[in-house]
Amino acid sequence: MAATQCALLFAAHIPIINYIYCNTGGLGMPCTSCQGEKSLYNCTKESETWYQDALYSATGTTSNGTHVAQPMADKIILTPGVVNITTRKVAWHPLGTSTGLHVPSNVTLTGMQCSSTSVSDVVVIRASPLIANASSRLSSLIVVSNQIQGWGPNEHIPGAFNVTISNIIVSGSSNEVDVENDLTCNPKDVVQGNAPSVVDPSNIIVERGIFLPVSSGSIFIKNVTVLHTFGNGIETGMYDQWVPRYMNDKNNPVCANGTKFCKGNVLWFNGTSFTNPNVIANNTLCDNRFGGITIIGNNVLVTKNHIAVSKKEWTSSSQMSGTTMGVSAAFVGTSNVTVSNNTIYGGDYGVGSDGSYPLYVSIPMFTYYWGDIYKSMPPSFQKRYSPKHPPLDSNGNLAFQTVDDFVHAQQRLLDIATTAENNNTDVSVYDGGFGKNIVITGNNISYSVVGVSLYRQKDTIVSNNVLENAIWNLTTIFTMWGISIDHSHNTTTTNNIINNWNGTGIMVQGRPMTLSRLGGSFNTIITNSISYCRQGITFRNSGIINTVENNAVMRWKNGNLACDFSGAICTGRMNLSWGNIPQECNTECQ
Repeated sequence: MAATQCALLFAAHIPIINYIYCNTGGLGMPCTSCQGEKSLYNCTKESETWYQDALYSATGTTSNGTHVAQPMADKIILTPGVVNITTRKVAWHPLGTSTGLHVPSNVTLTGMQCSSTSVSDVVVIRASPLIANASSRLSSLIVVSNQIQGWGPNEHIPGAFNVTISNIIVSGSSNEVDVENDLTCNPKDVVQGNAPSVVDPSNIIVERGIFLPVSSGSIFIKNVTVLHTFGNGIETGMYDQWVPRYMNDKNNPVCANGTKFCKGNVLWFNGTSFTNPNVIANNTLCDNRFGGITIIGNNVLVTKNHIAVSKKEWTSSSQMSGTTMGVSAAFVGTSNVTVSNNTIYGGDYGVGSDGSYPLYVSIPMFTYYWGDIYKSMPPSFQKRYSPKHPPLDSNGNLAFQTVDDFVHAQQRLLDIATTAENNNTDVSVYDGGFGKNIVITGNNISYSVVGVSLYRQKDTIVSNNVLENAIWNLTTIFTMWGISIDHSHNTTTTNNIINNWNGTGIMVQGRPMTLSRLGGSFNTIITNSISYCRQGITFRNSGIINTVENNAVMRWKNGNLACDFSGAICTGRMNLSWGNIPQECNTECQ
């Protein structure tokens, strides 16, 4: 007898047999099961959106957070098969415009575990070609939130809590020709942009794979595979720069006219505490075009994930920076995040961070500061735009030719605000945006332009990571720095192995009172091993009292110094105690 895919509801490990959901036409049919195993359940409720109806029945909620019934279940098990998301659920700003599946609080959503990993034995949630015919992409395939609509203009979205998602495959590809190929994840193919691990962009109709905008704790994402999205595979928290932190600021002339720096709205993905964090673990992320995992929040553990990023925006040294990241570890004030034992391939940054001032951005601000933005950009950018005004369409909206151009122009605005606020006497202002207490340890990172990037971070540890670019002999890979410490202070970089990074092994930069008060100061670089790099350790326009001890720099590229401290300010101590290192080292500082 034919079987149908089902959603099984469980309360305290006991199945609720009157609430077994399946697609329309499956009522009374046995549910799918692992190959070779007899089905134990039959479908008792059918609907077109059976996957969503099961979640709302289990939690007793609706899309606007209203409790319509007593919660029935604490766990939903999806039986093997492909869940084709056929209906868009409307979401309110700032959650985008639509999602495929809404997961409320107090529920576990998991796939049935089978011994085989063939398509017939796994649970796949993917965007249906029916949605692909619509005019816009899904903002997210899965959103974890108490509600996705229904809040007032001055209300904050309540944080989701007590949610686990596990043992499923999430795909943003709508290609029905070969589902099995769409589920392939070969990191080398992803880095090189080869099929089948990288699919045709015209088949990708999802921005984010799993989106977790606000959390108050007890969130677990584990053993999940996320494939083929235009944005991030797993995105947590949100910096909504076009909305002010305080609603009254929207009509406040000093914020709206572009001359005053006000803070933007930040949504936080917060764990309960440092010892009881939200956990993102043992997941696989492939062919997510913007990045793998993004963290904006506090008390989060990101561990044992396998991430391959298919897109690089930073392709030459003439460009200012990149945008894509394997793990975005710390943005706009994030703290107490551990990124450990992950394997990361590709992207502009393996593990990145951005502690810029969380600015409320407006079009008048782009106009007011356009001269400064334009002058700071490379010639290729300047050729595309007027020096007199930002690019605007007939409706007065920004009209940059590429997303990359917009990102870099906006970053320049953030830099202007960040520099200006250094003179503020309020520590919450001049320190605003800094990431702190970030631990990046035990990760293996390959074929990124920058392995680990700390921008405006403090009290951070980078330790025991392996950064290697020779495992596949891909000689065309462009790289800059193994570890970049940029306008960050009180960081410790220790026991890292950096091999075959064609640029500099460890770069420290940041003049005090420019993009941060202390710049690149009070940092410790100790017992790292650096080999086959163009330069071992370099200080460029950096700060004061940095300590460099017992590092081994071996076999650097011909014609370059093993280390160069000429860009460091030698106020206080610059400890130059070395282990196994040749003498070709410029230790003269300013």
